Amino acid sequence: MKNLLSIVVLLLFSSSIYSQYDDVLFRDHIYVTNIKSVKLYLNGSFLSNPILDLKERAKLLLEFDDIDGDVKDYTYSFVHCNKDWQPSELNYNEYANGFDEEEIRNFETSGYTQQDYTHYELLFPNDEFSFRVSGNFLLIIYEDEAEKIPVITKRLMVVDKILGINAKVVPPRMVDKFNTHQEIDVNLNIENTTINNPYEDISISILQNGRWDKAIENIYPNRVNGDLLLFEYVDKLVFPGGKEFRNVDLRSITAGTEDMIDIKRYTDGYSVVLKQQTPRTYQDFFSEPDINGKFILDNFEFKGSKTKGEYARVLFSLMKNEPYQDKDVYLFGEFTDWEIHEDFKMVYDTRVNGYLAEITLKQGFYDYIFASSSDGINADESQIEGNWYETSNDYLVLVYHRPFGARYDHLVGAFTASSQ
Repeated sequence: MKNLLSIVVLLLFSSSIYSQYDDVLFRDHIYVTNIKSVKLYLNGSFLSNPILDLKERAKLLLEFDDIDGDVKDYTYSFVHCNKDWQPSELNYNEYANGFDEEEIRNFETSGYTQQDYTHYELLFPNDEFSFRVSGNFLLIIYEDEAEKIPVITKRLMVVDKILGINAKVVPPRMVDKFNTHQEIDVNLNIENTTINNPYEDISISILQNGRWDKAIENIYPNRVNGDLLLFEYVDKLVFPGGKEFRNVDLRSITAGTEDMIDIKRYTDGYSVVLKQQTPRTYQDFFSEPDINGKFILDNFEFKGSKTKGEYARVLFSLMKNEPYQDKDVYLFGEFTDWEIHEDFKMVYDTRVNGYLAEITLKQGFYDYIFASSSDGINADESQIEGNWYETSNDYLVLVYHRPFGARYDHLVGAFTASSQ
C-alpha cells in the first residue's frame, strides 16, 4: 500500500510540474517574430558556451532586441532540469535564491537607426537571483507577467567541478569513417571524489560546437582502471566532421563588405544581396578560419554600441540546377538556434537556378551552413556541405553524477577539446 501511495504521489507531482510548462519548449527557441538577435554567453566572452562555475563569481549575459520598438514588461524565470532537459524534482527554493520570477529592468531604445528596436539585457547571477546547485537550467523569458507568454527559452549549465576530465579528438577507429568523422577519447579522474557505483552513477554528454541537436548523451563508463573511469567504445563517441562554416560579414552596411553584391537603404532598414553560394559536398577540404557556427553582433560605424547597429533584410542564395528531391533546404547555425525553422527555410527559384531565403539580421559577423531536412525537424548538413576529418571543431564534454537516491543530476565536470 505504501509503495502504491508513493507512486501515485510521484505521478501527481510530475504531472503538476509539466502542466505549468505546457507552452514551453525545453530547448533554445524564439517564440515570436518581433524578438531578434538573442545571445546568451559568459559576460565578456562573446563566443563562449553558456556555462557557469558554481564556486566562481562569473556571470552570464542574455541580450535580445524587440523590433516592435516599444517597451514591454519582460520577466525571467529559471527551471532546474535533469540531464535529459526535463524538470527535476527540486522545488525552486532548493535550486535558487531569490524570487522565482523577476523583471528585466535593463533596456535601451535604438538610436539613429532605420529600424526602431528596444535592446534588453539580463546579467545573472544578480542581487535578485543566484544558483544553489549545479545542473542543467532552462531560462524562460515571458512577456506580460499576468499572461506569462513565453518569448525566449535558452539552455545553460552550472557546474560544480569535483573531478578531472581528459578528452582529446582522435582519428576514428572505423576505417570507413577515417576521412569524414572525428572520435572523442574520454577518461575521468576520480581520485579526490567518492563515487560508489561509477558504472551507474556517472554519465557524460558530448556536444560538437555547443550544439544540443546532435549531442551524444547518456554514455556511461565501461571500464575502471584505478582512479580512472574509461569510456572505451568502438564507433560510439563519433561525430561527422562537417566542413568549415561559411560566413557573412555584415559589420559595415553603408560601405559594404566583400560578401555583398548589392545594398539598398529604405525608410525601415536595409536590403542586402549576398554572393551566390554552391554546394561543397564533394569539394576537397579547405582550411578557412571560422567561429564554429556562432555569430557576433557588432558594427564598424559605431563600434561597441548595441543600440546603433542596423537591421537588414539579407538575401542568401544557393546554386542548384535541380531542387533536392523530397527535402527542403534551410540556413543553419547558432543564429537559427541550431533548429530547422520555417523562418530560415529556402525556396527554390527557377529564375536563378537555386534556392533563396531573405532573413532579417542585425549588423554583425555570422557563421552558417546549409542544411537539408526531409521531416522539418532533423538537420542533415552532409548532403550540401559534406564531411572532412580535418575540420576544426570544438567538443564540450559534460559529466553528470547521480548517486543512488539522489533527486537530480549534478553537473560535476565540463571540459572542451578541440580537433585542431
